[in-house]
Amino acid sequence: MLTVTETLSQLQYLRRAWRDLEHRDPQASFFLGHDWLCRVLADSPGRWRILTLHDDTDPHRLLCALALRMRVIWNAKPETLQTELDQFGPLGLGQDGGLLCDPAEEARVLPRLGRVLERMPWVRFALRDARSPRRARYIARGLDAGSVRLRWSATGTDDGPDTGAALRSLTLQGAQDFGLRQRQLRKLIRTERQRLVDTGPLAIHTRDDEDAIAAVLDIWKSNHARLHGRRGLPKRVENHRNALRILRDTGQLFMPVLEDAGQIVAGVAHAFDRRTGLMHVLVPGHDGIGAPSPTGLILHAHAIASARKEGLRTYELGRELNAIADLFDADALPTISMIADRRGGLDRQDLLDPACIGIAADKIEAMSSDGRKRAARAALAHLDRVTKGWMSDLHRAG
Repeated sequence: MLTVTETLSQLQYLRRAWRDLEHRDPQASFFLGHDWLCRVLADSPGRWRILTLHDDTDPHRLLCALALRMRVIWNAKPETLQTELDQFGPLGLGQDGGLLCDPAEEARVLPRLGRVLERMPWVRFALRDARSPRRARYIARGLDAGSVRLRWSATGTDDGPDTGAALRSLTLQGAQDFGLRQRQLRKLIRTERQRLVDTGPLAIHTRDDEDAIAAVLDIWKSNHARLHGRRGLPKRVENHRNALRILRDTGQLFMPVLEDAGQIVAGVAHAFDRRTGLMHVLVPGHDGIGAPSPTGLILHAHAIASARKEGLRTYELGRELNAIADLFDADALPTISMIADRRGGLDRQDLLDPACIGIAADKIEAMSSDGRKRAARAALAHLDRVTKGWMSDLHRAG
């Protein structure tokens, strides 16, 4: 049985079944936990949808769930508004797969999920950084090859062209001395900590107040702008800020900072979850993103030691911190991404999802504010046409 969840109250109703599925799925991510999703999705009404498949004999037993983010694009060639879908990840961005599934039911339910996706109106569907290539392939089986064109990319697998930077993860259980086997690295950490902290000008503290969050985000923002430019950066900063506040409110934020005379000069914000045994780097606010820095080394070594002390099993560094990850001998996690494009989709007028009316209106307003007046008028005309078409269909159905 398929259900489509589009409101927070509907998602809250699924709490018991959702958490039961979390415990059955060994690939369950902290960022797809019911509590986390309820907090994050509350800030994005009308911009997400969750597809769930339930056991036909027990409707209270959830077999799989896919959290989707909806967005609207303006296709200037045929002058149409169209829906794009990707999975909802940690910060509202596509990352970490967005999928929960009972491992015993994958082969049966995931192709069904693909067929459900196939029938929805969209021009592009993206499943990014899925931890299981097998699961992505099962979903792809449900997509009609005559209707969509599939593109695959991967890191750490043989399932597609390698896309470069991999997600990096350090296993903590059974490791000794922070999991660091290189004698020179252990010595380097002791030397830098003694030079900068023990006998130096810096002090290391754990903080979660607004001033500290703002300071760490400012450092991260400056580094990101220098390395990747400022496009989309304000939105990403706000996504990160909201996530860190949620983590603080739920007691799942760990943010060690280095201070010089009371001023924060570096910090790393983590999400941690005792149930899954995970500590995950969210905001690396230190120099040396592309190359190791003493402050980054000290902060990550401190966080890893703290994670081991708390009995956590995994320290995830993401994909931006390869230089630090290499020092700590972190593993590269195999992931796969699938992009499905509608064949002939750029010329179609019927790929705007009715659930995206509000998003489309916001898109038109943004186009007008950006000075694209003619395009905004054309987009408004298209929205008017498709809305009348939907109303006509409803009257005929009634």
